[in-house]
Amino acid sequence: GAIDMNRSMFYLIINIGLLWDIQCAVRVAQWKSRYGDQVGCWLRVIGIMEALGSLAVITHIHPDWAYPEIEDQEQVISAGDLGHPLLPPDKCVRNNIDIDNDSCIVTGSNMSGKSTWLRAIGINLVLAYAGGAVCAAKFRCSVMDLYTSMEIRDDLLEGVSTFYAELKRINMILQHSRRGQPMIYLIDEIFRGTNSLDRITGAQVVLRKLSQNGAIGLLSTHDFELCELEKEVWANFRNYHFQEHYTNGSIAFDYKLRSGRCSTSNARYLMKMVGIED
Repeated sequence: GAIDMNRSMFYLIINIGLLWDIQCAVRVAQWKSRYGDQVGCWLRVIGIMEALGSLAVITHIHPDWAYPEIEDQEQVISAGDLGHPLLPPDKCVRNNIDIDNDSCIVTGSNMSGKSTWLRAIGINLVLAYAGGAVCAAKFRCSVMDLYTSMEIRDDLLEGVSTFYAELKRINMILQHSRRGQPMIYLIDEIFRGTNSLDRITGAQVVLRKLSQNGAIGLLSTHDFELCELEKEVWANFRNYHFQEHYTNGSIAFDYKLRSGRCSTSNARYLMKMVGIED
């Protein structure tokens, strides 16, 4: 206490004699007048350097990740051992993908890995376009506009329901596809906020229009009716699925992507597991 008081008295005497506070304020004002317009540029440069530094250290943290090959082809994405960048290596199950001017419909039971697979593709594309390494053994893609419809939420203040918010998002994707620019879409469980009949009919319309407009992408769904689009040769759709298996009455997932349509479901099993259904 006594030391602090002595320091305060010393500072008061110096401040009165030298007008220290006023001098500091004047110097700050002079510096601001001279360099103030450049501060924004400095901060942007620092931000860019931090971002580039983050991208540069990826391969030091994950030496098994690969740098992408950017193609001049219109719409292609091909990867081997592609995984989700944010999952721990011991929990990250990797899969292959090969899309060349076509689209994929991904089915599977709950918790089987559909949404995580779409996110893995989207995040790795962003990393590739940013110039960083990707979570894959090999990765090749063309430059495409990336549009997603995932984790749609309502807006109470704006009076927008979840379904209407998704409609607006899907319409934005359709509008962009009409421009004729290379694009890839990632749509997770389309129109989940409405009844099954309207959902299936609406999803078929959306997918056909996206295909007609030349867009490629992936869509996850529980509606097996959408898998019939694979039979429409002009539409260029392919079916893939994830599946579960049961051991001694317990459910398990291997999170491996397989060709074809899913043939199983686990909703009632999960209901029993949490105690909803006897």
